[in-house]
Amino acid sequence: MRSSRSFLYLCFYGFLMFGLLSPNMTSANPNFSRKYKLDCATCHTVPPQLTRTGIEFRRLGYRFANELKTEKTKPASQSQQPFPQAAEAMKTMDKANCMSCHSIQPGGGGNPLQGVGSKMSREQLATFIGSEDHPGAESAQELSPQDYDLVVLFLASLTEVPEGAVDPWSHDMSDVISVRGRTRYAVQKVTDHDTRNEFRYNDMTFYYLGPVNQYLTIFFETEFEEGFEPNVLAQGTLIYGTPNGYGYIKVGHIRFVRQGVGSLDRPKTLSTDIAVSSKAHLFGLTTDQRGIELGYGFNKNRTLVRVFVTNGIDDRGNGRPVGQQDLNSQKDFSAMVENLFGQKTNTSLAAVYYHGTAPSSSGDISFDRLGLFGTLALNNQQNFEDIRLNGGVLLGYDDVPGGDPNDQNIGFLVGLDKRLGNQFYVSTRYDQFRPTNRVSDNTTHAYTVGMMKQVLTFLRLSAEYQLFQRPGDIDDNRITTEFFVFF
Repeated sequence: MRSSRSFLYLCFYGFLMFGLLSPNMTSANPNFSRKYKLDCATCHTVPPQLTRTGIEFRRLGYRFANELKTEKTKPASQSQQPFPQAAEAMKTMDKANCMSCHSIQPGGGGNPLQGVGSKMSREQLATFIGSEDHPGAESAQELSPQDYDLVVLFLASLTEVPEGAVDPWSHDMSDVISVRGRTRYAVQKVTDHDTRNEFRYNDMTFYYLGPVNQYLTIFFETEFEEGFEPNVLAQGTLIYGTPNGYGYIKVGHIRFVRQGVGSLDRPKTLSTDIAVSSKAHLFGLTTDQRGIELGYGFNKNRTLVRVFVTNGIDDRGNGRPVGQQDLNSQKDFSAMVENLFGQKTNTSLAAVYYHGTAPSSSGDISFDRLGLFGTLALNNQQNFEDIRLNGGVLLGYDDVPGGDPNDQNIGFLVGLDKRLGNQFYVSTRYDQFRPTNRVSDNTTHAYTVGMMKQVLTFLRLSAEYQLFQRPGDIDDNRITTEFFVFF
């Protein structure tokens, strides 16, 4: 036992030292990083979890705010005259962090500003830069009137479109294709059982996602797990409006978790909390389904209201059984309200309600879920997320044929993430789940601590320890390390 435990500690701390000492190298970027020439940290705290910018980008169908409203046509190039104060203007823009999202010279990182003066007049630029439609408006509003005017005049002077400029909607295929691969080494020790350890092939996933034009976004995900059986997720979204007020309709496979905010987004840890992922009477909130989603975003893209109509789940709890029709003709209905607070942090609040039915041999099971999830995020002076506090509760009320009505279940979670360095975090979480109140002492408690670091732009390393205390005085100890490649 002592040698086994020593081996576990060696694996864990060995990984930690590797993450601390590894150089921050770059040789391959994921698709949106390639497309916009931006660092992954623009949209991710540490992949796959999203920053505030990343959430707003996903909400708009994988577009930045200016892309949702602007018609994408190639501007006519005009003769460009030298601007005497160009160096001073670029220095001012750099100080205001404009260059973290934009580039002036051809081939630079971020959205290019070459030729912007041929698309917008000086008056239009002066209005847009400080408006709600501009994602960087808060930085521009902090400029002095003199510096603001200097930047506007400089941008208005950029009238020459670089050679080879094309319609921005005519993307290179690499802009929409991405690949993910994950392999793990896992150790597990359960009370009264031998210790197990093994290498695992977790999955290889291919993505084709992004906007087709100003209004249409497609999302295709094909995941090959152990055995290479494909698991396909497909969505199509039509979106219309401005960042301050837009609506969308999404059809295909629907997700209630991993496309939201806070604990309803993807976590930093390898595992998802059991409060959300566990099932009671066949239903779990993380189960993907087939259906339609309607959404309306407003309040400067802070508030999003989502309504879902789905087929529901089958008699095995599957939300999208391959090659099978919907066995239960009744539809499930759910609604979710998300709100982001402030301008730059991931502080958020989300409320969710779900009502549905599932077929069983003795009749339909009826279930309702009510959830409230909150996140308090604090950024450091460089505007990177420094501390995140997560909390949430999910209540269930189920009517089971032949049983007592209103059988109750409850899940609860609380967690803390702390930044240790550039895209390097430690995460701790406590969560619990009770599937029914008909049986005493049936609550599972879970304790999780993990470390994760994006070592290269295409590589994340993670290590996680979990202790599950299950009914019957059973302890389930798990240590998992993961090698996560994406490009």
